[in-house]
Amino acid sequence: MGMFDDVEFRYRMPDGYEGCGYQSKSLDCTRDEYVVTPEGRLHRRYSSGYLTGVRQPLCDLTFDGELNIYTSELGTKVWHEYDLIFVQGSLREIRCHQTGGRVVFEPVPGPRLD
Repeated sequence: MGMFDDVEFRYRMPDGYEGCGYQSKSLDCTRDEYVVTPEGRLHRRYSSGYLTGVRQPLCDLTFDGELNIYTSELGTKVWHEYDLIFVQGSLREIRCHQTGGRVVFEPVPGPRLD
């Protein structure tokens, strides 16, 4: 079956799916945990140190590129797969494999630090 990473992403997807727990093989595949923040940033939340014995920093990754995530609905054969497109660290677009639909990501602004 192979290794993967876990990605938490709470957002309504282009096909209407509203799950939050996904897997991905687009990152290091070391059972690390990541989260896409409401602002659209990819953060490492937990590092296992699986391959090297050294844990990676928990931080904003400033990820640039395509992050493929997927899940299935518990007890069914319904599969959900998406590509999250990041540009200079910010999520810009979500593409749905099943429907071909896509949406521009609308970030939820964080609290102001004024």
